[in-house]
Amino acid sequence: MKTFSLYSSILKLIAQKKIIDTAENQFNINPKIIKQSAAGLGLTFVSKKEQEGSVCLADSHEVRPEFKETFTSEDLFNYIYAVIHSSKYREKNLKTDSQNIPIQTDSLKFWKLVQFGRELRKIHLLKNDNTVNSSAQFTNEGNTIVKHSKFKTFSETHFSPSEENCADRNLGRVYISENQFFDNIPESVWNFCIDDYQPAKKWLQDRKECELTPEDISQYQKIIAVLTETVQIAKKINKLDI
Repeated sequence: MKTFSLYSSILKLIAQKKIIDTAENQFNINPKIIKQSAAGLGLTFVSKKEQEGSVCLADSHEVRPEFKETFTSEDLFNYIYAVIHSSKYREKNLKTDSQNIPIQTDSLKFWKLVQFGRELRKIHLLKNDNTVNSSAQFTNEGNTIVKHSKFKTFSETHFSPSEENCADRNLGRVYISENQFFDNIPESVWNFCIDDYQPAKKWLQDRKECELTPEDISQYQKIIAVLTETVQIAKKINKLDI
């Protein structure tokens, strides 16, 4: 799994909203959004060519946000990537034909969202160490054929969570058959969606009636780890009024 499929789905969504007009990592942002963002933030937009030729390190991540005077297309893309993960934004925009991206006038808030977007992209590209290990354990008794994909809380299964002090995390199990399941799955991770795309469920649905290999099981565990990190950052984004 070179990249997490959610990353591609979000890129397609951003492209459909006419925010970018090219493939990943090109960051060709709609000029109208760039102009509005520069005016709202009171910052100067710096193109990639100007950035590469600059010796002032204006785009360095080490520069404190309050001292930054410029922003790049990559900064703006990371900001947009974070905004897409806001539940309030999704409720207002993704169910409609709206192409609106909130234009920030608070530069500190903008840079916070840039950082969140950068972290999310790193997670979705599997470049974050926290996505290596997963708490999602799998019961490997049986033939591992996916018959269905159902989430059940521990109260529904009448079993206690296997992790210490995890009751507050609302954990449960994702069943692929009557007796086989992935354990210790946060309900928020199972329910996480972007534009009606529910990664934890969709991955299993695409493999219905297929036998999961050890590699498949490991891949799904990584997906759960990725989604767990995504949900945690999304919670921080939701605390910001965007």
